[in-house]
Amino acid sequence: MRHLDEQQLSLLDGLAERDDVRGGAPDEADEAHRAAPCAASPACASRDGAQAVAYVSVVIDIPARALSEPFAYAVEPEHEESCQVGVTVLVPFGRRVEAGYVVARARSLDELPGARGVDPSRVKRIRDVAAAPAFSSASARLAFWMSRQYVAPLSECLRLLLPPGGAGKVVRGEDGSYAYEPPTVSPVTARWVSLTDEGRSFEPAERAVRQRQLIEALSCGPVTTRELNLMQG
Repeated sequence: MRHLDEQQLSLLDGLAERDDVRGGAPDEADEAHRAAPCAASPACASRDGAQAVAYVSVVIDIPARALSEPFAYAVEPEHEESCQVGVTVLVPFGRRVEAGYVVARARSLDELPGARGVDPSRVKRIRDVAAAPAFSSASARLAFWMSRQYVAPLSECLRLLLPPGGAGKVVRGEDGSYAYEPPTVSPVTARWVSLTDEGRSFEPAERAVRQRQLIEALSCGPVTTRELNLMQG
């Protein structure tokens, strides 16, 4: 990626203040079962009666430009400590449950970027926190900038910030419940190459350019086979 100039860096800082959070997740068919907003509090009661203690902006992990803006979700007491910026969460999305990434958090909808004026009764609660934080607020702003600069799905840009192995997947069990399967990451075996005593005293032929380059590279110390291949082109 090219270096960011001063104007681009100021854009990253401004992304946190954008009005880009949609008013809740897509509606399900049973709209009659939605809870009414609490009159005395910006938080609202969820369908099982638990009180929302915070609200988060969630980017759904579906690589589509039509879903390149966050959705607002409510956080209940059981997830108050674990639901922070950078975590992977399971959220209701239409008739399914999908994975998403938390990119912002606030105590009320009015404080959540882009969610001012959103009807609390339309905001659904997160189902579960599926994975520990993988990126910071600054990294989330970088992903927003990348999405707009390169016209790329926001979820794809956020995936670049995840640990090796990429994103997991949501699977549905036979009983109809949903679970998150983390990515499978195989152990990495690094092979190192170093000069032997014979190699240090070896004098390549005058025209053996590649041999000379190899000995010169290894004379600086042990290197991995991958680094050696990169140096040798």
